[in-house]
Amino acid sequence: MREIDEFLFEEQKCEKSIYHKFKPKIDLAEDLIDTYINLFSKTTDLGKRQELDTLAILIINAKMIKSLNCALEILKRGYYIECNSILRDAYETHFLSKYLMKYPQEAEKWLFENRKIPNSEIRKKLHVSDEFK
Repeated sequence: MREIDEFLFEEQKCEKSIYHKFKPKIDLAEDLIDTYINLFSKTTDLGKRQELDTLAILIINAKMIKSLNCALEILKRGYYIECNSILRDAYETHFLSKYLMKYPQEAEKWLFENRKIPNSEIRKKLHVSDEFK
C-alpha cells in the first residue's frame, strides 16, 4: 500500500509543477472546453428536431470535448505520450466535424449507415497540413 501512496504523492507533485509551468495554456484549454460544453447545451433542444447534419456535428463535438478534457487531465499529471494519442483523436474528430459541415450530405450516411470516412479522405478534401498525418 505504501508504494501506491508514494506513486499518488509523486503524481500530485507532477500535476502541481505542470500546472504552474503551463498555467496560461491549461486555463485556455479549460475555458475552451467550458465554451464548447455551454454551446453544446444551448444548441441541443430536445423539443426541436435537429437537422441530421447538425445532429451528427453535435455528436462529434461532444466526443471531441470529452477527448480534450481527458487529454488535459492526463497532461496535468505528466502523461505526455498518452496525451498525444488522445489529442490525435481530438484533432481527427475536429476534422470530421469540419468535413461534415462542408459536406452535409455525408452526415446522414455517417450517422445512420455507419459510413466510415477515412481520415486521409477528410484531410485531403479539407486541405489539412501534412503534419496531421
